[in-house]
Order: sequence, then C-alpha cells, then structure tokens
Amino acid sequence: MYEEFLAVCRHDENWARVFAYAQSLAPSSGARVTALVRKMSDAAIVDVGTPIRVVRCHTALAESIGFHAAWADAVLIDALVAEADLESIVCDGGRPCIVLPRGIQTPPAPRRIAVGWNGSLESMRALKSALPLLRRAEHVVVFDAGRNPHEMCDAPPSAVTYLADHGIVAARARSETGAGLGCRLAELAAEHSADLLVLGAYRHQRFSEWDSGAAIEQALRIIDIPVLLRH
Repeated sequence: MYEEFLAVCRHDENWARVFAYAQSLAPSSGARVTALVRKMSDAAIVDVGTPIRVVRCHTALAESIGFHAAWADAVLIDALVAEADLESIVCDGGRPCIVLPRGIQTPPAPRRIAVGWNGSLESMRALKSALPLLRRAEHVVVFDAGRNPHEMCDAPPSAVTYLADHGIVAARARSETGAGLGCRLAELAAEHSADLLVLGAYRHQRFSEWDSGAAIEQALRIIDIPVLLRH
C-alpha cells in the first residue's frame, strides 16, 4: 500500500499536480507527503491547502532524495528532476520512483497499468513494487520481451504467472528489443490506453537493451503518462 510519499519538483507549477497524484495513489485515508525543497523560502510554493511536511535539501539533490526516501513508500518527481539526475535518484533512492510527464493536467489515478518485463532482477523488483497499484487496477498488460538468462538460478516465472498467483489477471503483449525500444514502449502504452507504465532500471554500466538509460530516457521524453521505475 502506498501511503508515504517523497515529492520533488524543479518546476514550481508542478507541486500541486504531484500532490494531487499522490492522493490518487493512496488509500481512502489519504497520502502523507514530504516535499523536498531547495531552500526554505520555497515552502510557500508548496502550500496547496493540504498537510505537507516540508524539508530542505542540504546536499546534492540525488543524495537528499536518497536519504529522505528511506521514510517513503515511493518517490514522486516531475520530468525536470528526471532529466537532471534520474539514474542516481532511481538507483540510490531504494524506493519506486514515479516520474510525472510534462503538462499542466494531473494524471488520473492508474486504472490501466502496463508492465515492462524481461525477467531481470530489476523488472522483478519493479513488478513487486507496483503490486499495491496493480491490485487496484481495472486492466493490466505485460509487455513481455522474454527472459534474461540467470547464471545462479532458474529463470523466474513469467510476470503473468506471478500476477495470477497474486490474484491479478493480466494480458500479455510481445515486446521487441533493440534500437528504438523507448519509442516502442510508448507506442504500446498508447495502444493499450495505459495510464501508468512500470519498468525496471539498471545502473548505467549494466544497462541492457531493455533497461538501458537510452531506452528509458527516450520513453520519458515522448510518453504522456507517469512511469514507475525501480532499480
């Protein structure tokens, strides 16, 4: 269940939509949100009429996010934060990171969720992290690129099988790998009318075709729905 959120924005106009999206992800009791600001004078910017805890960033942004994310169930950031230091935020934060797309509208609560899957440890973690949202979804589709080989153990069950074991019925769509993967993921998400895309993410030096920084950055540039990333 997602209840505690860390929110970070670089564009002041995005605070209200990030807070509203946090509320849509939380149960009926509501979300508890901590806003990480660059200086305390920014605290007035995040006053949107709901209880928000405001803390100031004392160190580099990614380092501060990594520290404060320890108390959160998920980190919410706007696209500008993602462009600045996405790898460190996702890989060092230790929590699911949800990137909100550019725009002025608050994304709807996720009801049609797409999951990228290739059997990697990162895609497994992303899938498990998204379970609270997947259980509430009306439609789930898995973009299946097959399974990565595992040297130390058998390959994991398919994502569709894993979800079925947790009471979630998911459709399956084959996803190619290779050049232009980010564009293809965005196209598939649009074809299935997804309102959230779930992806695993490697550190840069370990990027594969599926989890590559290039593919993720490409998808984030063109996709118009939130993307949940987990290292």
